[in-house]
Amino acid sequence: MSRTAIGMVETVGLLAAYEAADVAVKSANVKLIGYEISRGGMVVIKFSGDIGAVKSAVDAAAAAASRLGKVFSSHVIPRPHQDIDKKMIFTDDTVGYKKDKNLAENVEKTSEESKEIVETKESKEETEEADIEDQLEDVDLEEQEEEIEADTQESNEEFDEELEKDDGDICNLCGDPDCPRRKGELRTDCIHYDEIMGTDE
Repeated sequence: MSRTAIGMVETVGLLAAYEAADVAVKSANVKLIGYEISRGGMVVIKFSGDIGAVKSAVDAAAAAASRLGKVFSSHVIPRPHQDIDKKMIFTDDTVGYKKDKNLAENVEKTSEESKEIVETKESKEETEEADIEDQLEDVDLEEQEEEIEADTQESNEEFDEELEKDDGDICNLCGDPDCPRRKGELRTDCIHYDEIMGTDE
């Protein structure tokens, strides 16, 4: 698995093994692989790390475990072969390593679930964006319709005003649209007043 050193401490009893594991991890920069229970109440604690760190961790663990119980043996393998790593050290019988496998599976499941959540969130965001765009288009259409209605109403009002001007704003004496006089104003304001009055007389 790795080309780092492997350290093992074999104790009689689980309590001494716990003490050995605790002291080893605290005393040096090593990683606790786990423990394996063998026959006769023997417990093997396994560590990995750099060769110097593993040696000091194994020495400290053996010394601490010997105060609580019996240390049957301890050993350091500097660079174990890959077959030893896979078939003997990192096995399913190693208790902590089995938990790490489950943890890795849980991490994979969690990552898959988080991907699904992210994809669902992205699809929801896309749907919301599409809905917002549709709403904006509807608003734009409504605004355009309102503008068209307003323009139509203005043009209708202008047309009505022109009709009113045609009916009441033309001089009723001469009927000339160019005449500045409007209906109800003085007759003398009509540009054709002299002609009209000359013909009447």
